[in-house]
Amino acid sequence: MFCQFTQSPTSSNRFEISHTAADHAADSSIPGTSTHSHVISAITPTTLLNLISSPSSNISADATSKLVILGQTPAVTVCVVNLYFRTPNLLRKVHIPGGLPMGLPLGLSGFGYLIPRTIPFAQNPERALGVIFDSDISPTLHTTVPADVLGTRLTVMLGGHWWDGWTSFPNESEAQEMARNVLARHLGITEEPAAMATTLQQNCIPQYTVGHAGRMTLAHQGLQESFDGRLRVAGSWFSGVGVNDCLRAAWDVAQGLKDADRVGGSAKKKALSPVRTGLERFAWGRPMALVKRTAPEQMEISAMEEHAVELGYFENAQKYRDD
Repeated sequence: MFCQFTQSPTSSNRFEISHTAADHAADSSIPGTSTHSHVISAITPTTLLNLISSPSSNISADATSKLVILGQTPAVTVCVVNLYFRTPNLLRKVHIPGGLPMGLPLGLSGFGYLIPRTIPFAQNPERALGVIFDSDISPTLHTTVPADVLGTRLTVMLGGHWWDGWTSFPNESEAQEMARNVLARHLGITEEPAAMATTLQQNCIPQYTVGHAGRMTLAHQGLQESFDGRLRVAGSWFSGVGVNDCLRAAWDVAQGLKDADRVGGSAKKKALSPVRTGLERFAWGRPMALVKRTAPEQMEISAMEEHAVELGYFENAQKYRDD
């Protein structure tokens, strides 16, 4: 499907989403077009820019120059190899080359480990990022899985920053061999896996380079000037790449939609109660104080944040108040 930004005869910005024939073939209940007052985008910034960069969007050149910044965050490619071994609790039985670290007399356990850049290439020729101990992450799995298939599950992550500039990547068999070599060298695991699965995720982890906060501030201004709060963004490309970060971003955007008067008003009102774009925190700057609610029902989170801006509890709040 594709999304096109249009403007209604009453001058209120609307989004028209047009669906392709493939969409209709998959679900006949999908209408040809649908119109919405607000859109929350969780797709990649590059794809979003392609969708809104149409002649009918009426975006100014100045705003366009700010929106383009959304697509300037680089990302890395990661290959994930999932391995299943029939031996249960394999990590408790392996013989680690060089011996176990101090304090681990009963074998390995935990989330896993990451491989720092300081590790010599001879110890990491596969350019691995780390290993996840999936069986330890789901310790209660034995309550739902028969004992004879419980086994041990591990995930090896390859690539990331090691593959910067690469245009081709290991195929499935190559990646699986690399993953097994990593486990043999680091953990002493030489057992033949009963099953393996390989997934290559290209440009999957955004990399926040120096100046990211400033660029997101400009992007916030571009979204605000062009869409007045009706297009908002969330996801790993802006305020955090982890699952918790993405959940928080989605929560914040949804909370911001609850107040209908978020759009419109005087310039000063927009400063004190800023139009939400999903990037407004970058414009506010760092929090300079904490605001504590005495009861959960005392104030909505979004309203409390704006109250904190008005009180000057954010780095750039004074600039907004003086406008």
